[in-house]
Amino acid sequence: GMLYYLAIRFGLTREKTLMALVIFLPIYALLTGGAPSVIRAVMMSIFVLLSLLWKRKRMEPLVGLCIAFLLFLFVSPYSVFEPGFQLSFIVSLALILCAPYIFTRYKQWGMQLIVVSLTAQLASLPIIIYYFYEFSPLSILMNIFYVPAFSIIVLPLSLLTFLFHMIFPFIGLPLLFILNFIIAFVNKLAQMFAALPFSTVTLGRPN
Repeated sequence: GMLYYLAIRFGLTREKTLMALVIFLPIYALLTGGAPSVIRAVMMSIFVLLSLLWKRKRMEPLVGLCIAFLLFLFVSPYSVFEPGFQLSFIVSLALILCAPYIFTRYKQWGMQLIVVSLTAQLASLPIIIYYFYEFSPLSILMNIFYVPAFSIIVLPLSLLTFLFHMIFPFIGLPLLFILNFIIAFVNKLAQMFAALPFSTVTLGRPN
């Protein structure tokens, strides 16, 4: 979304921008390590972008999620047993199904963020408890801070730092220092939350 907005502002046509994003997204998946959640997001985005590029009706996110799910399992069937795969698709499914209700019912941005965080937490709870035997009640509140912080600050700054470090190292080094400081700060904050009483509730593995 950020790259699409910037490209349009700099005068690129809509078609060229969509094609550039389709090419960039697989590279982005490789740069970030190819985790199941990243591959799922990239595949969904590519399907939606291609539907826009081919002048067809925009593909519904639920259809994109289902196609990504089938293709993922076609290439790697045993991924279905991985917690990361299960969490990524189940949380995405819950958010896609609940989004129309959430954004119709709640108009304030802050309230939307709280309800989205709660929805994601409830959807992931059975899997988290099954694999890790515990969950954090604070995670609902922490998501309200961490999701915008990573989406708006950490991820864009990481991409800019990576690009500048390759092309203009003298600019990349100061950006790298800032990025390291921000990441250290958010990690320290997470440790402070984790040290609070009752930050984690252990329930044991359910059937």
